[in-house]
Amino acid sequence: MLALHRSITFWSGILVMTFIVWAWRDSMTQTRVIGRGQWDLVSSHAGLHFSTSFGHTTDWRVTSYPHSSRQLRIDEDWFPLPHYLRAEDLPEREGEKAIHHFASVRDLGIYHLQGEERGWACFVPYWLVLIAAGCSWLVLLLWRARRRRKGIPVDDIPNAQ
Repeated sequence: MLALHRSITFWSGILVMTFIVWAWRDSMTQTRVIGRGQWDLVSSHAGLHFSTSFGHTTDWRVTSYPHSSRQLRIDEDWFPLPHYLRAEDLPEREGEKAIHHFASVRDLGIYHLQGEERGWACFVPYWLVLIAAGCSWLVLLLWRARRRRKGIPVDDIPNAQ
């Protein structure tokens, strides 16, 4: 039987989860944005923000900048709750964007949607991404073990000498 440490499934899972933990940690100090057309993917504030953007260009947008250097609170900053916002559901605000200092990641979504007639913002925290990746990895490892256990015995294979 092939040892677990020699499995590509095992090492691929380790690599993916290490990357997710690195991205989680990086999102606490940096905001990284990639977008094209009306779509944006932002890694910031311990999660991934998916949203429609202000500008509707056909070019790729890739930016990175540091954000708040205040002391991080473990409960609220590292483990935020997921949310989904629609521009149509937000109250009307006069003038410039009203929120400039974000008390929560939900405020960040509200900030991006202010002034938009249509649009949405979805926030998925990294702890949820890590759980999803870990569960998928575990299922693959269990499936691999089951498949290897049910393998055809060498004695039943013709000409297996």
